[in-house]
This record gives sequence, structure tokens and C-alpha cells, in this order.
Amino acid sequence: MRTPLIIAAVLALHTGLALEARADDWDDVEEPDEDWQWEDGNVLQDGTTQDGFYRPRAVDGYQWVDGHYDAGVWVPGDYRPAAARPGEVWEPGFRGPDGFYVTGFSRPAARPGWVWVSGGRGTHGYWRPVAQRNDAVWVDGYWTPRGEWVDGTWRERGRVGYTWIPGHWRWGRWIPGQWAPASRRSGQVWVAGVWGPRGWTDGYWRPRAKPGNHWRGGSWQSGVWVQGGWVSGPVVHRAHARPKAVRVMAQERRNDRHYWREGRREERHDRRQDRREDRHDRRQDRREDRHDRRHH
Repeated sequence: MRTPLIIAAVLALHTGLALEARADDWDDVEEPDEDWQWEDGNVLQDGTTQDGFYRPRAVDGYQWVDGHYDAGVWVPGDYRPAAARPGEVWEPGFRGPDGFYVTGFSRPAARPGWVWVSGGRGTHGYWRPVAQRNDAVWVDGYWTPRGEWVDGTWRERGRVGYTWIPGHWRWGRWIPGQWAPASRRSGQVWVAGVWGPRGWTDGYWRPRAKPGNHWRGGSWQSGVWVQGGWVSGPVVHRAHARPKAVRVMAQERRNDRHYWREGRREERHDRRQDRREDRHDRRQDRREDRHDRRHH
């Protein structure tokens, strides 16, 4: 799956630039080296339809709990921590707008000087400072894939020569908003800046490609931002179940659903055929992975 034109589309929306701009003008998140698992959607007793999604097959320290009815109330499927944390509140995960599961997290029940703003459907909650400002815009904080909380920040309402690109979901991960230059450079890619304990670190341009190397993006590690950099050799992924093409995934969202009646899940008559197709898809994925490794 290639990175969609999310960044270019948002940039066009905010600056009026034409959509022929290439998405890879802006550094984005590559597919994580995850072993993905497809979760069918559900048709609930009240007729509500829920789309399926991809989730990591395993998350360290968590266990997957299938969706179910509890005392007549629907409880969505979710990764739950193996052990509860005293004095903290669990914020459940959810299906992100791109069709990938966003893992939940545990947060403090209270935080002096901050108020917790609950997330809505398909969004995450965040801490917001009690103090208000009229001269700046608040940028929400977020949780990293490593389970680390990154505080939000106040930003200026405008910056000469730059456009604010709002944050968005990608592969079940939150890609924070960024200041991106309105102009482009041939053969260059813009690497987003980041807000950290020492304030805002501006982004920068890098070459689009470097022979014999691949680019590894920056990430938070134990509360410290580690800058991205070039790594020798091609990108190598483990052999794992990879997401299918977007159109196939969209078809699964429509067709692969569990039906519930009186609190019980009714198996579809075509479930056996579905399992055959799943085995075929997994074999095909393994063949493609072997082919990719041989040619890298």
C-alpha cells in the first residue's frame, strides 16, 4: 500500500495549491513492521453497523478482548492492559478513520493545571491546560506507539512562508500537526518539526533519496525525541500478514461483518469459505514477502 495523498490534499485545502503536488514532498510515516490481523465488523441488535479494521496481532503488555454484549450493552473489542494501574483511568482504543486500530492507554485520573477532554468517535482524548490564551492556538497532545504521552503546545496563529498542516491518523498512529513551508524544493523532502521539552524544533529539508540507504523517521524514546536519519541498506520487513489493497479492504468493511441477536453472535453460512480465502491470502502474502526479500 502506498502512502495516500493525505498531506498534499490537506496542504491544497489550506493554501489553494493544486493537487498535482506529490505526497512524498512531505515526510510521512511508513508502514510499521507489524503483523496485522483483520477484525470483522459487526451488525448490532439495533441495526447499527460497525466497519472492520486491521489491528496488530499482539501488543506487549496487553491482551485482545473481542467485542461482546455485557448486560445488554455492547462492549467493542479492545486491547486491555494485562494489569490495572492504581490511580489511573483507562481510555479505550478505537478504530481509526483510516481503518486501523488505535490502541488505548492508561492516564492519571487527575493532573494539576490541566483538564482532560474526552475524545469523540474516531478521535482520541487529550490534556488541555486550564489557562487560556487569545494570541495562540492549542495543539493537542498525543500518545506514541510506545505508549508515551507527548504534551500538546500553544502555537502562533500564522507563520510567514509556512502553512500549518493539521495532524491525522496513519496506520493507527497519530501524525502530529506541523509547520510546512509553502514552497517546494526539487529533489527534496520536508521533515516535520517537533514540539518537545525544550520547545519547538523546526523542520528541515532532506534529499528525497540517497543511493544505498533508506530514511528512518524520528521517534520518541523514553521521553526524548530521536532525530531521523539515513540508514545503510534497503528497508527490510519481517514476513507478516500485510494489509490488502485499499479497494479490497473497503469491500471487506462492507461485507465481512458479524451479526448479533439476543446478545449472541450468529456465524454466517459462508464462514468456511471465508477461512479458505484467508488461508489463500496468507500464502500469497508469504510469497510476496519472499519475493521482496530476494530482490532487496
